[in-house]
Amino acid sequence: MSLRNSHDVPGVEDLELYHKGVKLRDATPCPTHKDQVVTAYCNTCEALLCLRCTQFDHRPGPDHDPCELTKIAERHRSSLRELMNNVRDLTSETVRASDKVKSEQDALRLEKERAEEDIKDLFDELTALLEEKKTDLLHEVRRVSADKMATLTQQSRELDDFLANMESEVKFCEQALSHTSDAELVPLQKQIQRNLTQILSRKVGFNPPTNTLIVYRADKTCLQTLQDLEVGYIQSAPCSPSNSTLSIQEVTEGFLTTIQLQPRDEHDQKCHIDNENIEVEIKEPSGSIQEANIETNSDGTWDVKWKPRVSGEHCVVACINGYPIRDSPYVTNVKSNNPVLQFGKKGTRIGRFKEPIGIAIDKSGQVVVADSTNARIQIFDPLGKFLRAFPTLSSHATGVGVSPLGDVVVVEWEQNTVMIFSAEGKLLQRFRCEHFRQPYGVAVRQDGWIVVADAKAHRVFVLAPDGTLVRTVGERGTGDGQFEQPYFVATNQNDDIIVAEMSNHRVQVFDFFGNFKRKFGSYGHKLGQFSCPAGVAVDRDGQIIVVDTDNHRVQVFRDDGKVLSVISSAERRLNIPHGVAATDDGHVFVADTYNHCVKKYRYM
Repeated sequence: MSLRNSHDVPGVEDLELYHKGVKLRDATPCPTHKDQVVTAYCNTCEALLCLRCTQFDHRPGPDHDPCELTKIAERHRSSLRELMNNVRDLTSETVRASDKVKSEQDALRLEKERAEEDIKDLFDELTALLEEKKTDLLHEVRRVSADKMATLTQQSRELDDFLANMESEVKFCEQALSHTSDAELVPLQKQIQRNLTQILSRKVGFNPPTNTLIVYRADKTCLQTLQDLEVGYIQSAPCSPSNSTLSIQEVTEGFLTTIQLQPRDEHDQKCHIDNENIEVEIKEPSGSIQEANIETNSDGTWDVKWKPRVSGEHCVVACINGYPIRDSPYVTNVKSNNPVLQFGKKGTRIGRFKEPIGIAIDKSGQVVVADSTNARIQIFDPLGKFLRAFPTLSSHATGVGVSPLGDVVVVEWEQNTVMIFSAEGKLLQRFRCEHFRQPYGVAVRQDGWIVVADAKAHRVFVLAPDGTLVRTVGERGTGDGQFEQPYFVATNQNDDIIVAEMSNHRVQVFDFFGNFKRKFGSYGHKLGQFSCPAGVAVDRDGQIIVVDTDNHRVQVFRDDGKVLSVISSAERRLNIPHGVAATDDGHVFVADTYNHCVKKYRYM
């Protein structure tokens, strides 16, 4: 007797399969070759294969792709495990959602009971007030009735007494007349006459002294008032956050942007909600939260207005009644503020530049550029068209400004000189100040006084139009009112002096007399920080515009130093920019020094 007939002993073929990784208990017969077990799988045909199948009918090639069954199975196991885990995650999420719905149901019941109690309490108070009014009116009716009744009762008694007295005297007189003799009558005559005369002369009220009128005159407006009375209303939250939407358009840094929020109810219909039900949070790429203003529209929509300060991905989280709206949080990519105009390139020909430094704008909008290395001033129209140029007699002319008369004021630091040219380029005046060490930036006040920032003297000098020194502002140091390399300066409509310090990485503001008022900025690369601030300008709204040189950007501040926006110009990046000038229509011109050009940006 063969042992294999009574015991399940593996054969040679079984052992070969076992060593190939096929578990005997899982062995499945081949559909084609019954004496073989499945060991492979054809991906092309989606068929189970045995060893013989892979050698003949499903040989590897362009029409067949047999693979080891265990690898295919493991791949499927891995895929199914991932799907199963996803379902488990969904299950957990579903359980949380179900718990949340149950919690909402419980909260709804409590809110319903609370609302019912509030309504009952109010109407109980109203009922009590009405009952009190009713009691007061009934009491007044009874009081008036009692007063009238007492008066009538008193009159009734008086009339009854008067009537009894009359009847008694008349009866006495009748008896005297009928039953007395003449001798008896005469002595009684005076008494009877006196009594009867007294009765006739007695004044008795025959008309009731009061009336019976007691009428309740209801206030005709009372019922109407009650009907019109607003005793409150049922406030619910018809809005469904999960159906409500946000509409976000293309967003650019530095520009006011409106995001529209449309509340919708559970039937996906538009609905109205109150402001206090809406919460919007805007998170910058750095994680900082930026403020936004929420305004209502007559059609029930809400405008979320904000001015992105930086470019990059911003996260907008919008909630209604504490719940996120559909697809919240939103991720919107704020575009960089790139120039609307660029002119010039490296060169010595007219219209080209070599390291332009200072820049100014005259009253007609013409752009005046200190083309330093080319030792000249170039003037362009607002569209960047070259108009004229004139020499500065030095390759170290950096600061440039325009006087109220339209003259061009230039600062040259090698010879410590201030030069005043006519608009056509004629040299009108040239003077030095004995305190100059490296005058670099210049600003011209409304009264024609000239303000010079001296980087090496670490001071700011205020000069009269003829060059006379009026006052000196600051000294070297890091404290308030002290400077470390003040390179550029500007003035505002109040004749405040605004100074950008390269080494202290800040901006300081002084009044007309040079007294320190405030400062803002510190070293760094975040919003509101600087790395070697250079050019500074003030626009028509008093906003302070600062060139953040080594951070290759321009920042816009409120006059109190709060940062409003940044011009990063990511696609046409600034390269060590210096001078800046603001126009009246919300643009700035920037001297892009190492790119040897001038760029114009819109920032408001």
